Amino acid sequence: MNNIGTIIKIDGKEAIVMTDDCVFKKVKRVDNMYLGQKILVGDKDRTCHNKKINHYIGVLASVAAVFLVLFSYFVFNQRNGIYAYVDVDINPSFRFLINSKGKVEAVNPINDDAVNIIKDLDFEGKLLKEAILLLIDVSREQGIIDDSKTNHILICAAINQNYSGKNKDIRLGEEGIEELLYDIGTDIDKVYNEVIQSETIQVSSKYMEISEDNNISMGRCLVYEKVKKMGFDLSMEELKTDRLADILEKHNIDFSDLEGVVSKGSATPEDQLISTSEPILTPTPASMERTTQITEPLLTLTPTGSTESAITSTATLKPTEAVTKKPTMTSKTTPTGKPTIIPSATPTPRPTPSPVKNGNGSGLRGEYYDNMDLTMLKFTRVDPVINFEWGEGSPADAINVDSYSIRWTGKVEPRYSETYTFHTCTDDGVRLWVNGILLINEWKSQSPTEYSEKIDLEAGKKYEIKMEYYEHRRGASAKLMWSSLSQEKEIIPSSQLYPSEEPLPPQPDNGLKAEYFGDKELKDLRLSRTDDVIDFDWQRNYPVSDIKEGRFSVRWTGKIQSKYTEEYTFHTLSDDGVRVWIDNVLIIDNWKRQEDKVETTGKFEFKEGKQYNIKVEYFNYGGPACMKLLWSSRRQEKQVIPSKYLFTY
Repeated sequence: MNNIGTIIKIDGKEAIVMTDDCVFKKVKRVDNMYLGQKILVGDKDRTCHNKKINHYIGVLASVAAVFLVLFSYFVFNQRNGIYAYVDVDINPSFRFLINSKGKVEAVNPINDDAVNIIKDLDFEGKLLKEAILLLIDVSREQGIIDDSKTNHILICAAINQNYSGKNKDIRLGEEGIEELLYDIGTDIDKVYNEVIQSETIQVSSKYMEISEDNNISMGRCLVYEKVKKMGFDLSMEELKTDRLADILEKHNIDFSDLEGVVSKGSATPEDQLISTSEPILTPTPASMERTTQITEPLLTLTPTGSTESAITSTATLKPTEAVTKKPTMTSKTTPTGKPTIIPSATPTPRPTPSPVKNGNGSGLRGEYYDNMDLTMLKFTRVDPVINFEWGEGSPADAINVDSYSIRWTGKVEPRYSETYTFHTCTDDGVRLWVNGILLINEWKSQSPTEYSEKIDLEAGKKYEIKMEYYEHRRGASAKLMWSSLSQEKEIIPSSQLYPSEEPLPPQPDNGLKAEYFGDKELKDLRLSRTDDVIDFDWQRNYPVSDIKEGRFSVRWTGKIQSKYTEEYTFHTLSDDGVRVWIDNVLIIDNWKRQEDKVETTGKFEFKEGKQYNIKVEYFNYGGPACMKLLWSSRRQEKQVIPSKYLFTY
């Protein structure tokens, strides 16, 4: 049987390793070995029994103890620079240590089989998603992933609570580990299609501690909890050795059910514990994100009297009724007109409402866009209510399944003069304005999640209302509800909604706005038009007439949208100077005369379904003129950027 050992001494062609059970063994030295490195040690490797080695066993043990203390100190300080830990369960399991920019600092094998897979791979410095895709490719080459059937990959991430980086350096802290996991899941789904089913789940740092104590991945901790919650028995030996898919299949659990280890939309107050001997998770609103965030588990894994270990609760549990209702957010109008979130008061008995007359509305105007930025309008219609469950489909054939957005506008007419609570439940992002006040602003990817805010309204008065929504990957749903002391919670009916008649926003043409100048300084404007692509080889047939010595310049402006969420490389082929900005970031700067056509490159990270500002400037100093704009990425062959990805303002 193989063990994990730590190299404590390197001597000539051999190295001495101390295994986890404190046995010293000699192994053959190989290139790139270093002190403190964990390696796989087989039973065939020689145990240190000769007299000379026995003489130094005590010394080695002392040295090893000191070394391990120093090594632990080194690891602790190294971990302060680690932003998050990401466990990948492919069977075997791996742990990626990433920095605040989402790049890999190190990869640790969690079990024996993982050592051989990564021994010849260099992940350091790679973006996490690139490293995981590389790991998947190697696993396919080695037959661990079988292309003839569906394979399951579970990815769990926990933020390092000891991270000591400066806030200004935490790029990932601003965008969120959730978005990083989301992008990884998207890429796996697109690249490997039916071959791989993936789940990405964010957990608390306690899962990382539990997994380290028991030498299993965070994902297997989740699997254990799910199985035990369903009342099944699962031994530690099965948990460590069986394939995740086999464990779930044995207990009739769908792989995607792992996202529901914490039931969404429920909350367990700190002063209440559910009575059970099984592990309990305490969810918070953050646990309802699309990339599920699992809060701190009240469990540890401890050895039993047998050869296995059991997961047991560390808390003293008291019986009480489970709380399943999500805490409600409320607002008071301050002098600035901005809503302030305060805890909800204890509900008072509903008064007996006086008879009221319904309105005569017909719904809200819905503007449907074929991207997530509300910029590529496809059609408009009047929706009687906002109560949609699209699942993994789309609202219409003209709309892309995984990235679209909708804006509903009009007026809402309350039946009663009192405080109303507006409720949204969406998968994914949502914003809601009532009477010009932004009540709900949750513009992020998430599983179906309900938010609510309060505002005082008068009966029979019509108030401006606007709701914006976007969908990004997998399930899609959108609901708009209201409630008050006299009004039971319900989907706002069409009779109380009136569609907007405001003019529709202007829509851009495909291509970029082009301005041609009769000098090389971009000052003497001669011509404006729309160019569908930037693909010109004018030679000496200049696009601007009456220019001095063939000197002219061009500025193209507009928006650009990518097909994939990944890093793109921009290529310019120009004679002479060229500059390119994406979202005001100068990615290409070659503003000088060229002897001939010269290719220049720059990189930019795109998110699918999002539009970015683009500006390209070019000048010709005389002689032949040429200007082309191309792009490429891991999944995009190098090509002139097509007009369908370019838009005028």
